[in-house]
Amino acid sequence: MAAVEDLGSQEHYHWMQTSKAYNSDPFVYHVNRWTNWYNNSHQIVLHQSRSMIKPQPHIIVNQAYGNLMAPKIVRCLGDPNLIVRQKTMTWAVEYLRIADNRARCFQAGLLKVLMKLFSETDSYMLQQLALAFKYAAETEIGGRHMSYLGAIQGLLKMLESDDRILRGNALQALNNASSSRLAREEIVYGDKTLKFILNIINLEYDNRCLTAGLKLLTKCVRGGLDHKATNQLLEADAVITCIQLTAFSDIEVKELAARLLCLLALSKDVRKVSVERKAVAKLLELLNDNEPSIVQAAAAAALMRFAVIQEKYFPDASTCSLTINVDAKKQLIDHQGTLQIPPLIIPQDEVLCLNILQLLINVAENPHSRKELQETIPDLREIIEKSPSAVLKNWARYGIQHLLFKHRPFTWAGV
Repeated sequence: MAAVEDLGSQEHYHWMQTSKAYNSDPFVYHVNRWTNWYNNSHQIVLHQSRSMIKPQPHIIVNQAYGNLMAPKIVRCLGDPNLIVRQKTMTWAVEYLRIADNRARCFQAGLLKVLMKLFSETDSYMLQQLALAFKYAAETEIGGRHMSYLGAIQGLLKMLESDDRILRGNALQALNNASSSRLAREEIVYGDKTLKFILNIINLEYDNRCLTAGLKLLTKCVRGGLDHKATNQLLEADAVITCIQLTAFSDIEVKELAARLLCLLALSKDVRKVSVERKAVAKLLELLNDNEPSIVQAAAAAALMRFAVIQEKYFPDASTCSLTINVDAKKQLIDHQGTLQIPPLIIPQDEVLCLNILQLLINVAENPHSRKELQETIPDLREIIEKSPSAVLKNWARYGIQHLLFKHRPFTWAGV
């Protein structure tokens, strides 16, 4: 006991001498010194190699610290044990979700290692592989590297699988990769690649797969300016597919189908085929009150949506409207489509209202429709007076101008 007291006295004497030397409070020095010792010892104990520990099984894959995780994933994906590869692939998917980690994985060469895993036969490995490429392609550089390495072709082969989850993951990965110009050109300029994807969509029944597939085709069309993609989809009867999917139960699928048809309608040939396939009647069904506004806006855009396009890009398309065709106007009138326009002039929903106003202007070229739609003039004047949107005000003025014409205001080319 005396030895302990002597040791304490010596330590206290040391604190006092140090405090005098540094002209500080002995207690403050003691606390700071003890705190530093505790923090350092905590780190030492945390990271030291301990003796007599229980060895972990070979199949355990723990997370590495900081920049060491990406090289560890690359190393463990080459392990001959399937369980190790499965757990490592799970870590790879989680790691690729974060943008900063994505860059570390690219630097460590993870994409090259993932390319070697297309030969895997385990279903879980293939599902996670497609999911890993999905997150890797969320950046433009990721989609570009995937195109360089040949991952696009590997993902396309996955679409032939009977595994619904695998098909969905592969379609989502292709959709993200198509944000890159190189990957998109590889899909568009491939040998009947778009037709193959469209056939997959025709046979699909899962909402997730249909959504990813329609988004992929929409990106490939590039706002209707990609002639090759549009022609390929026209030859593959994409118009029929879009018309059929407008009757699908899922809201997002119906919206995407209508939007894809809207973009394809930039082509005069697509408008002709759409009219022949009675697309106007199907789109009018999406304008009823039972549909959400987002679906109504997409259907109105397909029926009528002006596009500002330079002639050098698309010389034969002044609008992307189905109803620019006289037969389409007749179909709209025959199905009492003019009666569905006035209730949808809702200034609070700017997108829907804008598309409806453009549809109104186009349909008003027909004298009979113009007379029926003149009842909307008070609503258009209210938009001009009260709406905060300058765009809606301009289109409302155009609408009043068209509705007050006593003759056909325009003579469209090809009508």
